[in-house]
Amino acid sequence: MKALFLSALMASVIGGAFLALVRQMECRSVFFPTKGLDTTPAEVGLPFEEVRFQAPGGVRLHGWFIPHQSPRGTLLYLHGNAGNIGGRLDKTSVFRSLGLSVFLFDYRGYGNSGGSPTEAGILKDTEAAYRVLMERGVDPDKVVIYGESLGGAPAVYLAEKVKKGFLVTEGAFSSVCDMARVTFPLLPSWLLASRFDSAASIRRVRIPKLIIHSRGDEVVPVAMGRKLAQNAPEPKRYIELEGGHNSYYAAAPALFRDSIDAFLNDHGLAA
Repeated sequence: MKALFLSALMASVIGGAFLALVRQMECRSVFFPTKGLDTTPAEVGLPFEEVRFQAPGGVRLHGWFIPHQSPRGTLLYLHGNAGNIGGRLDKTSVFRSLGLSVFLFDYRGYGNSGGSPTEAGILKDTEAAYRVLMERGVDPDKVVIYGESLGGAPAVYLAEKVKKGFLVTEGAFSSVCDMARVTFPLLPSWLLASRFDSAASIRRVRIPKLIIHSRGDEVVPVAMGRKLAQNAPEPKRYIELEGGHNSYYAAAPALFRDSIDAFLNDHGLAA
């Protein structure tokens, strides 16, 4: 009996240690935060306002609001899993050139935001950022929820929740489980704590959707973009570009810009 108890205890300890290792690997494969900021929008000629706000649970978040003098709408920029908002200013300039005010912020653990990133935390941060816009009197029907790579998951989540505005995803994965099959093909998906199941959530998103993906994306395979597009109900538009995961805009700047502009125009958000 004692031997059986010790065997069970040892199995429990080993199992717990293995699960902890899986959680650590999962976190490191999903989130690549860079703390601190080494630039500001002013350095690329953009007017901006520092925005500090709080997510549920008391985590302090930081972002920049970049106004347009005569905006057609406001874009909520949900960035990818690496770096922070300091590395998104070139694309922010593109969005502003389309007549959009832009609010970009760092999730917990990124840039000048406090805390550490988790799936649940990032979803809370996204809702908190949206509330900032609502408190500023931004028209919810004119909010463009823009999700880049990892940011596509909270973008789809928010679009399903608020049911207003527009959804644009760029290089977004269909789910963490799908990404795990690419990154860790031997790891059982049931071991993963994170889900970010955008392929399921997007089925319930009824606002206009633009899904952008690249055939040359070496990080998030184009099949995931196609899966999102297939699962999404109308109204929707799917655009395939060239270029790597971090060069969608650089590979085809005119097509990238014009695709977003045409999508917004066609759905009533004219410049």
